[in-house]
Amino acid sequence: MNFLLEMTRRHDIELHLKRLADGVRGYSVPERTIVIDRDLSEERMNWTFCHELAHLLLKHGSAERPVSAQDEKEAHELAQNLLLPPETFRDDAHRFSLPELKAHYPHASWEVIARTRVRYRPAILTIFDNGRRTLRMAPAPINCPTRLHPLEKAIKQTLESGEATAELRDDGMHVEGVFVDEGRDIRRIILIAESEES
Repeated sequence: MNFLLEMTRRHDIELHLKRLADGVRGYSVPERTIVIDRDLSEERMNWTFCHELAHLLLKHGSAERPVSAQDEKEAHELAQNLLLPPETFRDDAHRFSLPELKAHYPHASWEVIARTRVRYRPAILTIFDNGRRTLRMAPAPINCPTRLHPLEKAIKQTLESGEATAELRDDGMHVEGVFVDEGRDIRRIILIAESEES
């Protein structure tokens, strides 16, 4: 909650926590007010707040012009920057492992940290939820093969067997991963694979 309190003070925003309808995490109103579902985890509250704050700061949406897909993309990017400021995170992404980044930025989720890390330190990011691959991405110009590299498979198996973190290096490749119990019956594995030359 410290992050939210600091952000509301810094941006002069009134925050309301309420039980919202299923599927609605939050919304903003032009009078510098943000409403967030009180049942969200703290990390999701932080993300939702930053996303709604981005809409306010970017002056998205009005009665005449609803929020567009482009507005959502812009709000997503600004929310990422509000949670993980580029002026510090850019250097930290090159200095720290995923667990170290999480320790430095506890207010952000593992997924947001991993996605932002590959923005500044190009790599292949893969996420599995309950054993099913839900994301595999890499920034251009990195080739993102659909199949896992053998080191990625080994790290995934290690994490599935109960380890919280794992890391392997071999033949110019470095793979690190974390196991995260997201609650809500979601067991998540996050893998980041990068060339040692990166």
